Amino acid sequence: MPKRTELEFDYTVPDKLMPKLPGEYRGKKRNACKMVILDKLHQSISHKDFNNIFDYLSPGDVVVINNSCMINNVCTGHINDTNAIIYIRSFLPDDRCLINLDYNNLALQIDDKIQIENNLYLTVLSTNNINSTIEVKISNQNQLISVLADTSDWNDCIIDKLTFLANPGAYNSVYATKKGSLQPPSAGLHFVEDTLTKLKNMGVSVVPITLHVAYGSDLITSKFIPENIEEYKIAAEYYQISQETAKIINEARQNNKKIVAIGTTVVRTLETTTLMENGVAVTNPSSGWSELFIYPGYQYKAMNIIFTNLHRPHSSHLMLTIAAAGKNLTEQAYREILRLEYEFDLFGDCMLITDVLHQNE
Repeated sequence: MPKRTELEFDYTVPDKLMPKLPGEYRGKKRNACKMVILDKLHQSISHKDFNNIFDYLSPGDVVVINNSCMINNVCTGHINDTNAIIYIRSFLPDDRCLINLDYNNLALQIDDKIQIENNLYLTVLSTNNINSTIEVKISNQNQLISVLADTSDWNDCIIDKLTFLANPGAYNSVYATKKGSLQPPSAGLHFVEDTLTKLKNMGVSVVPITLHVAYGSDLITSKFIPENIEEYKIAAEYYQISQETAKIINEARQNNKKIVAIGTTVVRTLETTTLMENGVAVTNPSSGWSELFIYPGYQYKAMNIIFTNLHRPHSSHLMLTIAAAGKNLTEQAYREILRLEYEFDLFGDCMLITDVLHQNE
């Protein structure tokens, strides 16, 4: 277990530094944001902007992106010929998911079926979950994702419903192609087509993985208790990494090129799929569910640079950052970015952590 001092890092983020809308709605271009640089090797901090990211890359390096696309999370169904509004809260392994219901009828029983459309229904597995959440079995998960992608409703206390429904593209990265997230992989929102083109022209490979993000409000507002950090659980999230992506990453690593993870979702996917073989990190093509919680004391093995947004205190994302950069450097950086009024959360500014694999003395 990490020392308690590594976990006790608190600060207050003013509401004005937590924008509720994407940059497009606030007169900002996606790539027009501040970027704080944490140089782990030299224990230094500098303040630049997103377009300085190219200064930290060289030909042959690999930038790994998450191509998951955010979908709607509300659909309608029928229970014994009675209408029900279904709120999808999280997908789970084995074709299961957690839902809430708006259903004015008798209480559900185990094995009751919620019909959504032909050949698509949810079978009740448990009704005793926290916050009135119901666990169900999905008859066809791909069909459910397709239904959600085509619906026109959204329910969340973090993302504004009207703006999301009017312009869902503003909540997705320019490279989002795989439908399935219940929250945008937010670090990728800073990238524009020109960024990707410039990277490729530099000789930098841009390769995709997929990790579908679980329900957003839980991820952003969930906090852990330091004494119980080893028992803290984060939502299982589905990932997929192709043979081609793994091959490009492994070849770059063998040639001493940098692997750059764009967002904490990519970090978790790469760390989940990368094993040490005879002292060498090898990323394996695979798919499955990651429940990896990275906190101080974790030894990274998969990437050299992490690009991420700025996170709330006591969040799992902040713990991942501290594990990468170290407590002292992270704490100093956050005090500086608060003083300089960087913006936080999904639609805020960003951070680049270099030399992640360097071990502090």
